[in-house]
Amino acid sequence: MKLFTIKLYKGMAKFEKKYTIEQLKEIFQQNNCELLQDYYDRVNKPVNYRCACGKKSQIAINNFIKGGRCRSCGGKKISKKMIFTIEKIKNHFEDNGYALLSNDYTGAHQKLSVICPKGHNIQISYGNFNRGNRCRHCFFESRRKPTPPKLRPSPIKHTYESMKIDLEQNGYKLLSTEFLGVKYKMKFECPNGHLDEMQYATFRRGARCIKCSREKRKGVGNWRWISDRVELKKNQRYAKVCRMMVKRTLKAVNEEKTRKTDLYLGYTSQQLKNHFENHPKMIFIGNAKWVPDHIFPIKAFIDFGISDISLINCLDNLQPLTESENHKKSDKYIIVEFKKFLESKNIFI
Repeated sequence: MKLFTIKLYKGMAKFEKKYTIEQLKEIFQQNNCELLQDYYDRVNKPVNYRCACGKKSQIAINNFIKGGRCRSCGGKKISKKMIFTIEKIKNHFEDNGYALLSNDYTGAHQKLSVICPKGHNIQISYGNFNRGNRCRHCFFESRRKPTPPKLRPSPIKHTYESMKIDLEQNGYKLLSTEFLGVKYKMKFECPNGHLDEMQYATFRRGARCIKCSREKRKGVGNWRWISDRVELKKNQRYAKVCRMMVKRTLKAVNEEKTRKTDLYLGYTSQQLKNHFENHPKMIFIGNAKWVPDHIFPIKAFIDFGISDISLINCLDNLQPLTESENHKKSDKYIIVEFKKFLESKNIFI
């Protein structure tokens, strides 16, 4: 007779127990099972056997001794432990305010007759009830409840008398004889005596007489106001001179204006003003009327095929002259001096 040694580890006392194959077969038979092989290596290795349910399976000897069986028997054993009794289910329903009418219970998927706290008779499984589902009639009733309407402030009802008092409190005199609504224009007289008309809704938002507003923006009240009026006229004249020079030059070279004057000239009207006022000839001109003059006329540049507007109107080529001197000079120029001027600008012909 061959003996086998079984070693037990991990939580079990370390000792060696000898089983014969006949002893193991007897252990299986005592539990209505049948060992299907005549050998085994270790206690923790699976062996083939036929379970009490008739199915063939594999199991380690130590697990069998502890009470383990095949997967099918194990599932049935667990399901028996999880089955609830009718009394326990009834108590669960009553704790939530429900009354159980069914007298038998077979499983979590069985439909049970229940009465909800509001008296609805419904069918529901215990599995769904245990997950939190409740009476569907109560759910739909809660959804049908109308939401309370949003409270809006009642609109202010204006009358002719209230509009008249409002205008008088702001120093205005109402000239209209009837009130048609806040969107209709009303005629009034402002504290400064201006006659105007405006919607009462616009007046309520803070708008006032347009004519008074324009007068406030004129003169000293304007943010661009220049107190020195003589200086202002000079600035306006030099700005006009710049525009006229660009206009004449574009016409001579047969082009159209596509950008601002300062970008064509390369300088501002203020720079032109400083150049002319510091020019030596301005001392001799004095208070006489002067005009801007090109030292080398536009015709000279056109004759040599030059159409650069910034070069034609550069400050080195501009001087102030009286009108009579400008007419005498006309478009005459000396070619040699003109070539020297171009060479000073790094243009060689």
